[in-house]
Amino acid sequence: MSGELDVFVVGTGTAGAAVARACARAGLSVVAIDRSPLHEAGARWLNGVPAWAFDAADVPQPEGAELRGSGHPFHMVAGYGPGRVTVPSAELLDVDMRHLVARLQSDARAAGARLCGGESATAWEPDDAGATIRTSHGTYRARVVVDASGLKGVPFAPPPEVPREELCVAAQQARTVTDRGAAERFFTDHGVPPGDTLCFTGVAGGYSIVNVRLDAHRDVLYILTGSIPAAGHPSGVQLLDRFVQQHAWVGERLFGGSRAIPLLPPLARLDDGPLVRIGDAGRQVFAAHGSGIGAQLVAARMLADTLAEGATLWDFTRRWQKTWGGHFCGSVAFARFSRSLSPDDLRDLFASGLMAPGATGRTLSQRRPGLGRADLPDLPKMLLGAVRAPRWLARLAPVAGRMARLELHHSRFPADPARLDEWAQRRDLLLNI
Repeated sequence: MSGELDVFVVGTGTAGAAVARACARAGLSVVAIDRSPLHEAGARWLNGVPAWAFDAADVPQPEGAELRGSGHPFHMVAGYGPGRVTVPSAELLDVDMRHLVARLQSDARAAGARLCGGESATAWEPDDAGATIRTSHGTYRARVVVDASGLKGVPFAPPPEVPREELCVAAQQARTVTDRGAAERFFTDHGVPPGDTLCFTGVAGGYSIVNVRLDAHRDVLYILTGSIPAAGHPSGVQLLDRFVQQHAWVGERLFGGSRAIPLLPPLARLDDGPLVRIGDAGRQVFAAHGSGIGAQLVAARMLADTLAEGATLWDFTRRWQKTWGGHFCGSVAFARFSRSLSPDDLRDLFASGLMAPGATGRTLSQRRPGLGRADLPDLPKMLLGAVRAPRWLARLAPVAGRMARLELHHSRFPADPARLDEWAQRRDLLLNI
């Protein structure tokens, strides 16, 4: 065992590599390990990440091979059609996670962090000054232990288990296109120019998608699927396989993967003694569409800033909850509403005008609800929709109200940990869980 570290990170995927990078750049001593080889750590597929999240995390936006697309229109279709909402320019970057993870790891090493692949954390001994961590390769001593290992967490201090009915199983693959003409006809037959994102929504339960995009510069198709299998629906993997089988122009798999995504609110307390949970381990997922990469980047920066200031892990929990907790819990409320919607419901809702492109775009990019200058063209149609479709207004208004109350509740996150249980119970009541 060498000298005491400031930060010991378990996991070198997006969350862990981002933490190691941010902490090392803040002048902290860091070791990060992963049970997989470093070049296999983390997500190996394509993810839509809000551009603003990179800026907020002080991570340069992707370019080159890391960036597979940006700024293209996003067409959200009710079932397999008709009925849709089109976001003219989604504020999302289609990021090849293999390259992003490699860049974050490289940046972390350049800043002084030590990263070790093929090493597993097996046990720990926490105390008032930090923890001793035992791994398959040795023993470490650190003031702070970061669990960035994913949904199941570290084996010696796992987070609360997520019930199966609160898990979305998503899959994503990049595949070759064997007949570009046939692929382009598929998109034009659905009224979408090749190169745009076509998202079939509610195809296997309310919270489900089959999302496809034809690369504008390569003969490559990107497929993203997801659903809640515990509700009796095909999984994201099954939906993806079914799409491939139904379309002869879809060729071999280039890369991709699948994962279970927690749809519960973030843990009320992200810190646990000298341990802090980041990413899926802390349920930092934007549940409205099951995205967590941007949240991981932002949380990593916030944690590093907190530690560099000499503040505590409880201070980090409070800062994250007061800044982001209400927004992420609000996305849980919206996700629960969306689970109840059938394709016919979605067609009716889209036709009402209440689900406007501006509001839909903000949800896609994980921005807070609200009306801005960009929403002015949508406003007349939304007002008309409120008059013509009062039943949808009656269903959406309580959801919007619950989201606003959750934001207010998180702004009052307690300073005293002794009051946390009472606060968390009130939060769960607001979410009806």
